[in-house]
Amino acid sequence: MSRRRWRGRRQPQACWPPARDGLRSARRRLTYSRYDQIVLTYRDAGALINDPRVLALGILNYDEPFVDVSNVATLAIDQSRMDVQQLSDDLFYVRSGVADRLARARESLPDEYQLQLKEGWRPIWVQERLWQWNLDQLRADRPDLTDEALRDENARLVAPPGFAPPHSTGGAVDIALLYRGQYADMGWGFNQPGEGAATAHRVAEPARQHRNVLSRAMEAAEFVNYPPEWWHWSYGDRYWAFQTSRPAGLYGPR
Repeated sequence: MSRRRWRGRRQPQACWPPARDGLRSARRRLTYSRYDQIVLTYRDAGALINDPRVLALGILNYDEPFVDVSNVATLAIDQSRMDVQQLSDDLFYVRSGVADRLARARESLPDEYQLQLKEGWRPIWVQERLWQWNLDQLRADRPDLTDEALRDENARLVAPPGFAPPHSTGGAVDIALLYRGQYADMGWGFNQPGEGAATAHRVAEPARQHRNVLSRAMEAAEFVNYPPEWWHWSYGDRYWAFQTSRPAGLYGPR
């Protein structure tokens, strides 16, 4: 696995033949006036990461390098998540194609807004520990659930480690939105469990507008959102491939 520093320059991208009904046509269907809708037309916004249709897709395993984006002055970095940072030194590495698209998303933001990267690449062994930790917490909180129900509920918050989890591909990022250097009101906290985390959940108008600002910028840069989490975006993983009607993901887990 190769890594390199990224300083905001455009890098050569792996070509993907555009699907007839893919992102180009979908982006023509952007909806800027309806704050209660996800901006991009998704194949199935109700699909979870472990949906059988997602897992059935292939992976092309593009050998695209990982780059460190923690040194990019125009991209804010959250250094406060000590629980995750103690597990991995590679939190702010992403695939080079993802780094380029973060730059494009940043350029699409209105004045005084900024993206903050919470987390990028999550090696498989880190994903395994987070999955088990969250499962144990859920089991303690919900003793009424069967093992199967616990796994299904856990998959809403943490991708199962055995199914090419998005963060482990280097194609997924957790993103917060800043306004004038402070966290924009999103109506629900980052990583806060509950139905309010869903991107399309009904929230107060200022929070809805902030969610829409983030969605416009990220989707204009070809990211797709994981609808149960307003902060989770990806490019090149199997979930991205599914929602954009691609036959396979670009990146495999590392």
